[in-house]
Amino acid sequence: MSNVQNNTCKARTRIIRNGNVFIISKVACFIPSGGKGSDEICPEAFVMQQYLLENGIDAERIYAEDRSENTAQNFAFTKELMEAEGLPETVLAATDNFHEMRACLYAKRNGLRAYALPSRPADAAVCVTFPEFWVREILGLLHFTLLER
Repeated sequence: MSNVQNNTCKARTRIIRNGNVFIISKVACFIPSGGKGSDEICPEAFVMQQYLLENGIDAERIYAEDRSENTAQNFAFTKELMEAEGLPETVLAATDNFHEMRACLYAKRNGLRAYALPSRPADAAVCVTFPEFWVREILGLLHFTLLER
């Protein structure tokens, strides 16, 4: 699987694994957040937005944030978008299970009340890249704690 397909798959998997919660909700707004990496065809936000639209979420309830390149920017740009649109500051962060702590820390840093809705990576990914995810996340937490005060 190419990097492009893999990144698109990861974005779609996060939302699919958590999709049931979103689909049932009739009042929530959705902010798929994630920009386009150099090896990606389109922004992660677009992939997640398309999934939401394909599964019955009305377009006026989706506010895509497609500029961010990392977790810090995900929440900083999402906060800007929420303020501009007058949305409440409580978020349910749909993310991978290994990433929920850092995601909530960045949300809190941006003045958002965050709750995590973690998903497990796809089974194929677990065998090949799961340890890599955890190492990356530990390094990310160290960076957050020590260098981003």
